[in-house]
Amino acid sequence: MRKIFKRFASLLTIFILTIMSIVPVHASENTSVVNVTDDLAIQMAERFAKGIGENSNIVANNPRKFYDTTGQAIGYIVNYNLENKPYGYVVLILRVNL
Repeated sequence: MRKIFKRFASLLTIFILTIMSIVPVHASENTSVVNVTDDLAIQMAERFAKGIGENSNIVANNPRKFYDTTGQAIGYIVNYNLENKPYGYVVLILRVNL
């Protein structure tokens, strides 16, 4: 019974891989634009800190925009505080093409 299951799983895998190589895939550009505000930058920084497992009492604050050489805003630098003491910062780059 186990041998039959392994053989069936192998045939199913080969079938799926064959179909995947035949079916055309079309990619499209995502042209939607999200305007990032200071508040959104703070939310993004806090989610990032929680996502990497930092202390849950960390607070993101003081977002500062930074610009490229043409004067276009390309991201934020957001500070972190822990128990009202500086705890570091994160750099959020918001452009895809630099």
